[in-house]
Amino acid sequence: MWNKVKILNRENNESIKLIVAIMVLILVLNTIGVYSKQNVNVKDNLIIIEPKFKYIYPFSEGLAVFISEDNKHGYLDMKGNIIIKPNFEEAHSFSEGIAVVKEKGKWKVIDKKGNIILSLDFDYVGSFSEGLAPVEKDKKWGYINKKGEIVIEPQFESAGNFFEDRAVIQLNGKFGYIDKSGKIIISPKYYVAYEFSKGVAAVAILDAQKNTKYGFIDRNGKYVIEPKYDFLAGFIGNIYYDKIFKNGLARIRVNNKFGYINEKGGVVIQPKFEYALEFDKNIALVCYNGKYGYINKKGDFIINPVYEDMLLFSEGLAAAKLNGKWGFINYKGDFTIKPQFEKAYSFSEGVAAVKLKGKWGFIDKKGNFIIKPQFDEPIIYCSAIYTFTNGLAAVCKNRKYGYIDKNGKWIVEPNYDVASGFMNGFAHIDKNNLVGFIALKNVVLKEKN
Repeated sequence: MWNKVKILNRENNESIKLIVAIMVLILVLNTIGVYSKQNVNVKDNLIIIEPKFKYIYPFSEGLAVFISEDNKHGYLDMKGNIIIKPNFEEAHSFSEGIAVVKEKGKWKVIDKKGNIILSLDFDYVGSFSEGLAPVEKDKKWGYINKKGEIVIEPQFESAGNFFEDRAVIQLNGKFGYIDKSGKIIISPKYYVAYEFSKGVAAVAILDAQKNTKYGFIDRNGKYVIEPKYDFLAGFIGNIYYDKIFKNGLARIRVNNKFGYINEKGGVVIQPKFEYALEFDKNIALVCYNGKYGYINKKGDFIINPVYEDMLLFSEGLAAAKLNGKWGFINYKGDFTIKPQFEKAYSFSEGVAAVKLKGKWGFIDKKGNFIIKPQFDEPIIYCSAIYTFTNGLAAVCKNRKYGYIDKNGKWIVEPNYDVASGFMNGFAHIDKNNLVGFIALKNVVLKEKN
């Protein structure tokens, strides 16, 4: 149901950003090992939590929800220590220092030590945001405060979390917004409505042909950008506004063609591309007539669309495919490393993974191999695989995944069925249908402090 998804907006946003990024790494799996306060293997800068969880959610406020073999939920810290044992049928991520859990059929609120601070009598309770949590009672939705008191009577068909003193609610099948007093500030009239961020919210209506059209409103419901677009950058179930307008422009899609608008909603680059990415350093990667190139903010090509495929620029170079082979070009569109590879990934920490004669290796920016081709095509493509982060890269050999340094030495032996590269200090690992993770101490522990 939409309501039970939307009331976890903040948690779901984090989940989408992580789960989409690592694709199939966090799977619904089978069992969990023995619970222990000392279950980490620290190697150099690594904290290795061996796969023994059925599911691990993203970390929030230093703790992550995990699921055990019998589908019970608990919490672990960034070192892999079980902080709150898995005693719950359901558990939300920590927010504002507390978390909502379900134990023996009853919803409760706990602190970070696992102490129950509230017992609640509702059919469903969402996470707290801006001091309030949406609740469901007898198929109607309202809100409670941190004392468990009803502050907005259950009356809505569904309800979302508060962001910037506004929450999405549903009445008569349409979505609108209320403030924290429960007053309807923006009448329910939208087919889709998203949370506010930076003073605006994305909404959608159905046009006369029943097509979904997206736009933006301000806090009073006035259109900042009229709802006339098939697509606004960032829509993958939810919208991340800080990534919508980059360098003052945002992608749109009209009749399956991409273009760009400014923050006032004016079309500055007409929709004519089959594919387009966000602007970065005042240029954007686009596909035009089946070929890839780069445009400036006027829509003029600065790198002509002659390539069969292309990746984003990274460290001054972009992988580009021409006549069936991959090489690397500079910002002028000149090949600095000639097309010769079967595949190529972007540069990271001065090196890039390339595939030659069926095997993967790593080259420097002169095109010289620093690690000879010896690794296999990934069985499962995972986020940031074959990309160095903090001197480590996830690679695949003999159908197993591990981590190497820039000398090609195994730092973490290839013992895993699936492994991702590092994102925000974490890499996910999978073995025998169990999930674990590897953390970079200098990243995750520093961020925690």
